[in-house]
Amino acid sequence: MRRTVFLLPLIFSLVLPATSVANPQTAQRSARRGPSIQQPDGGWPRGYSLPSEAQIVIFQPQVAAWEEQKHMVALAAISYVAKGETKPTLGTIKIEADTSVALEQRLIKFSTLKITEANFQALSKDQTREIVRKSKKQFHLKNG
Repeated sequence: MRRTVFLLPLIFSLVLPATSVANPQTAQRSARRGPSIQQPDGGWPRGYSLPSEAQIVIFQPQVAAWEEQKHMVALAAISYVAKGETKPTLGTIKIEADTSVALEQRLIKFSTLKITEANFQALSKDQTREIVRKSKKQFHLKNG
């Protein structure tokens, strides 16, 4: 079971395509690290611009529960910086999916992947909706 859990960051890397990091501090930290093993998907965290010109950074989802390797619950931290602001507001999204595991192939198949909760206490409902919409788009979700 432990070996399969280590596959989840790789699976999330394939599910959530990378774009350039929108947060300048994150980009600077990455640049200071110097040469490292190149990750094929661009690695984590991942930054995005929103239609409101706000910036979000999505951090790598972490598995919170995985009952009988059939239903997974994961949480991802998200940093939100409104246009014209410098201080980020932090929140989380909860991601749930039904899973099937092929141990020999070292693969996990996700089905019914959904964002089931979003917690951004310091943001308005409109700002939270915008974050969820962008997150769904990055996870390739239509509903949920």
